[in-house]
Parts: sequence; structure tokens; C-alpha cells
Amino acid sequence: MESKRSYLLAHGKQNAETFNVPFVTFTPGAEPSIGVYQGFFAHDPGGEATPAFVLKTEGLVHILQTLELDWFFPYLERMARGEAVDFSELELDFCRRTGRGMESSTVPLHFSFMGTGK
Repeated sequence: MESKRSYLLAHGKQNAETFNVPFVTFTPGAEPSIGVYQGFFAHDPGGEATPAFVLKTEGLVHILQTLELDWFFPYLERMARGEAVDFSELELDFCRRTGRGMESSTVPLHFSFMGTGK
């Protein structure tokens, strides 16, 4: 089984009580997926879903909004309609908004913020 490359869209701050750090990922491809996780420990809830499922699930929408991913919703809507989104367009938009490149990881996910508490 080939590992898919995922890209970190956003992460929250570490919760002092649970050590959770919520984060959101994007995995491009013919069937793109959005990863929404409440933390990065094995016991933390989270997983990947289709763009359409994310858009119709109030709790997932709320997490994306909390992590300031409002700019990503037009991409989600396009993907949910079956439109192919050019990853370079999304990456350029991300870079323009954040001033940095998108960090990537293969499954199992590991990004630089994990374990740093930042």
C-alpha cells in the first residue's frame, strides 16, 4: 500500500489539560480528503473525510473555522461539486496567506509542531 502525501493546513495551540493540538490536513488526488484531528496521540479522535462530508458536518465546519481556515471553504465547495482543484493554486493561496510553504507528511502523519507544544 502506497502512502499518500498529506499537507498541513492549520493547527491549534496545545491544550494544557489534555495536551491535545487540533489540526487539519489536506490530501490531494482524484479523491481528495480532509483530515480533521483533535490531537496527534493515538487515543485522540479524528480522521479523514470527503470535502462534501466536511461541509455538511457542523462540528467539522466549526473546527475549520476555529483554526481560521475560512479561506479554504471555496476549495472545499469546488471539490464537493466534483471539480478538480489544482494543488499548485491551493499551495500558492496558502503561501500568500501565511507567508510560508505547506508542510507535508506521509501516513502516519508527523508534522513539525507535533511534540513541540507550539
